[in-house]
Amino acid sequence: MPLHIVSAARLGKQLAADTVSSREQAHYLIVGSVVWLLVGYLHVMEPVGRYYGMLPYGPMDSGLFSPVGLWLYEFALLTLFSVFGVFYCLEKCRVDARRNFLIDFLCLSTPVTVTTLAAVWGTFHLFATFLPWWLQLEHLDSRPNWVNLFYSNRFFDLMRFFATVFATFLIFLRVGNHIERVSTLRESANDAVQETFASGASP
Repeated sequence: MPLHIVSAARLGKQLAADTVSSREQAHYLIVGSVVWLLVGYLHVMEPVGRYYGMLPYGPMDSGLFSPVGLWLYEFALLTLFSVFGVFYCLEKCRVDARRNFLIDFLCLSTPVTVTTLAAVWGTFHLFATFLPWWLQLEHLDSRPNWVNLFYSNRFFDLMRFFATVFATFLIFLRVGNHIERVSTLRESANDAVQETFASGASP
């Protein structure tokens, strides 16, 4: 059976029908892990926009937006989202959570992660590349002072911070919604089975 690494809806139907084998579950886990590793290495790549006459730090060079400050904010928010995100997803698993939650969470995380990270980081790199290039079309002498903000290395650090935090938040939210959808499909299937059994048992 083919893996649905970009369609959580199709995967959800298979999970609800209990047709995802243990080997396929392992494949989803492997793909999800490789995607996170890939994004982790892409994360350290410098956006092309840094080379359009970037200022060393710029007007955002303060303690609040220093690398250490952003790292602390990022760590705090990612920890918060991870804790509440897991419990949010657990609450959405309404049918036999002891058996289904971990399988649903790990498998659904793969297509959700692939599509979410592609959209978020694709947007980031387009923004980081083309915004400075577009601003570069203006003459430096006529450029307003606020434009220098977009030529600050700290600005791109802040954009990376928002991309990382937003992607994590969106992944947990989408996984939880898909787990809820799978639970609804399972409940509908169980109701159909019970109705069939009841009608068959009646005289």
